[in-house]
Amino acid sequence: TKFAGFESVTSVDTEGNKEISYYHQGNESKTTMGEYDDSQYKIGREYRTETYDKNNVLVKTVITKWGSGDLGTNRSLIYPEKILTRISAGGSYDTAVGYTYDTAYGQMVHMSDLGIVTGNNDGSFTDVGSDAQTTEYKYITNGTIVRQSLVTRRDQAGKVLAQSAAIYDNGVLKRGLVTETQNWLTATTTAKTKFTYNSFGLPLTTTDPLGN
Repeated sequence: TKFAGFESVTSVDTEGNKEISYYHQGNESKTTMGEYDDSQYKIGREYRTETYDKNNVLVKTVITKWGSGDLGTNRSLIYPEKILTRISAGGSYDTAVGYTYDTAYGQMVHMSDLGIVTGNNDGSFTDVGSDAQTTEYKYITNGTIVRQSLVTRRDQAGKVLAQSAAIYDNGVLKRGLVTETQNWLTATTTAKTKFTYNSFGLPLTTTDPLGN
């Protein structure tokens, strides 16, 4: 027997607005509600939140699809794979965000902000616009520690909108201390900020892109 907490929790504020949260129980999947592939590893994860106004009118629904990656020895990495937000009042519309994780290190490697979509009550959706943006994350590791080294954001056509990089320990990852950041300005220009530390890893100096 396992204790999984409450299946749903309702909270009401002093104005009468209400929020109902639904949680994985590790038993069966309520797919029509957006509960995806329920398992013991997802117990306690909130997969659906409904917000109502004081007149009991549904205002917003957020549905989270939790993905999982097998880590071996009865372990799993649980991460948000897709999040659908449905606005039901004041001009209805749906938006969605998707995530991809490296299950070996537990790091997010890709995020897709799809913007406006056509969503469904079970959490599924179809992208209908051209407003999507993606963000890619790259990492470096020395086998012991992992650090984020590059972040690139692109529009739906693949054009780079922003990019930033981090250099650790003067180029050879040892302690994981950021010694330089690089922020993309143009295709050929970056703004660099440099950092130094003492032997204990405490910051000593910061030099901005203008040399100050």
